[in-house]
Amino acid sequence: MRRTLFATLTLFLLGTLLASCASEPTPSTESVAMAPTGVEDPEALGEQLVREWLDLLKGAETDLEALEHFLAPNFQIQRDDGSRANREQYLAEPATVNAYAIRNLLAEVAGGEQGASLTVTFELEVDVIISGERHATTAPRIGTFIWAEDHWALLSWGNFGTLPGDAPKH
Repeated sequence: MRRTLFATLTLFLLGTLLASCASEPTPSTESVAMAPTGVEDPEALGEQLVREWLDLLKGAETDLEALEHFLAPNFQIQRDDGSRANREQYLAEPATVNAYAIRNLLAEVAGGEQGASLTVTFELEVDVIISGERHATTAPRIGTFIWAEDHWALLSWGNFGTLPGDAPKH
């Protein structure tokens, strides 16, 4: 009788344990479930994130902690002069934005098992200081953002050449 009771109890506990393990999501499933779904207005989200990035760079004193949180661990920037930087290099010498205007923005959101991403292209008129040199330009830009646990993070930023005065505007 004891053996039967012990065997029954053991099978019950084993079955309960297996059922609870099967019902818990794996980390990758959990991350995707937390990612934003059904972004209704990609352009509004894209403009909000671009403004957040540029506003973090405004003024003489950059909030490096906030900037560090905003940049993805594998962030990279490529400038129109060919210079580039990874996250660590950029945080060591971030640009300083004095003023900016965003035009002709286009944004696309995608999601999947790897999480959500947002790609934004636009024209940026900017007055900025990079490595101690002041630049005032209007040029196309591209930014990519990824969903990083609980917020959007900037993955990459590309600056293209300055637009000639008669360049087509789409």
